[in-house]
Amino acid sequence: MYENLPGSATKKSMAIVHGLAIAHYNAKKLSTTPAMPIEAYAITIRLIGYGFLLYTVVDFGAALIPPQFTNPAWEFQFAGRLVELVWFPILGFGLVFAPVVSNQRGAKILAALSWCALALAILYFALLPLLVINTIRLERTALAAFNITSERRTAAYNELTQQLEALSPSNLENLLRNPPAALRPPAEATTPNTVRAWLLQRAQSEQAEARQRAETQRNAQRTNILRSSVKWCCGALLSSLMMFYIWQFSGWARLAARREFA
Repeated sequence: MYENLPGSATKKSMAIVHGLAIAHYNAKKLSTTPAMPIEAYAITIRLIGYGFLLYTVVDFGAALIPPQFTNPAWEFQFAGRLVELVWFPILGFGLVFAPVVSNQRGAKILAALSWCALALAILYFALLPLLVINTIRLERTALAAFNITSERRTAAYNELTQQLEALSPSNLENLLRNPPAALRPPAEATTPNTVRAWLLQRAQSEQAEARQRAETQRNAQRTNILRSSVKWCCGALLSSLMMFYIWQFSGWARLAARREFA
C-alpha cells in the first residue's frame, strides 16, 4: 500500500492511521462506559433538597427553644433568625421541585411540601408586623432605661455637689496637705475655696462626659435596632414573595396528587 510513497510520506500516513485507530478505540470505550441515569440523578437532587428542608426544621426548632414570647428582644431576634435562615428552605424547595425528570414519583409528599411553602410564605409575611411592633417596643424600653439612668446620674451629681459645698475649710485644708492620688488638686489650687471650686468643676465635667457617653451609646443602640429592623423587614417581605412563587411553581405536584386520589 505504501510502496510508491516516499519515506517521509509513508511515515506520516502511518501516523495518521495509527491516530485514527486510537481515536476509534477511545470513542468505543467511552460509548460502553455506563452513564448515570437521569432518574438516579433526579433522586439524588431531591434527596439533597430533603436534607436542606430537614436542616431547616432543626434550625427553626433550635431558634424557638426556649420560647419567650412576652420578651420583645427575644421575639425581635427570633424573627430575624428566621429571616437569616430562609436560604435553606429556598434551596431545599428548589432542589425538591427541580424539573429534571418527567415522572412525578412521590406526588403526595411533593404536594405536602408545596403547601408547606405556602405556609412559610404566610409565616414570613406575618413577621413584618411582628418586627415593626417589637422595634417600637424595644425603642420605648431603651428610651425609658436611658431616662431612668439619666435621672439617677443627675440625682447623684446633685448629692455630690451638696456634699462638696458642705465641706468645711478644715476638711479642704486636709485635702490640700494629704491629697489622694485620684483627687490631687492642681498647683494653682492653694486655698480651701479654690479647692472647692476645682472639685465642683471636676464633678460637673465628669457628669457631662458620662451623659455624653450615655447619649452616644443610646444613639448607637437605636441605629443598630433600626438597621436590623429595616434589613429583616425587607428580608421577610422578599422571603414571603419567594415562598409564594415556589408554591405557585409547584402547582404540578398538587395536581399530580389530586390525580392519584381521583
